[in-house]
Amino acid sequence: TKLSERIRFNAAVFYTDYLNKQELLDQGARVTVVNANKTTGWGAEAEFSAMYKRFRVDVSGGWLNLMYKDFPFGEDDNGNPINYAGNKLLKAPNVTFSVAPQYTISLNKTMNLFLGLNINHTGKAYNDISNSEVLARVPATIVNSRISIAPKNGKYSIALWGKNLTNQLYVQHGWEYFWGDQIAWSRPRYMGIEVFLNFF
Repeated sequence: TKLSERIRFNAAVFYTDYLNKQELLDQGARVTVVNANKTTGWGAEAEFSAMYKRFRVDVSGGWLNLMYKDFPFGEDDNGNPINYAGNKLLKAPNVTFSVAPQYTISLNKTMNLFLGLNINHTGKAYNDISNSEVLARVPATIVNSRISIAPKNGKYSIALWGKNLTNQLYVQHGWEYFWGDQIAWSRPRYMGIEVFLNFF
């Protein structure tokens, strides 16, 4: 919804009902594609953006509650069939939130300086269908920033950026194998320089 020339807001609420949802699983002894017989759940999301002179801010958020209702997969140590009904959906964080303010400074008649910040929060998510707490991705807030300079005609830009500035450490991915669990940690703080050229 366009509230004015400077403010926009969008929101949605949805219900999902999957039949035979395909999941790519790196679990057990090999990578396989399996079907979850039935998956359902609710969700909501919203987006907001506003601009005032040289300041702009974008805000978005989401909430998910997705669950397997019928998902037979494998057998336990006694040979009994396992069904993951009631477990949370694979890699589906319950909450997401992002806020990204940006401020533009006019240095002179031809050059602009851009100062940007991006804060992203991702809630808890399970990396496997058995919802192992050891392999789960815990809630984490990541802070990124960017400073760039560019002419007003957009012909080029030079930027200095940094990601995960607070150096958050969490399990990014996890795999549940017969011979033991494996995890991949999140990427630590890192920075870089970017040069952009527009030839058109």
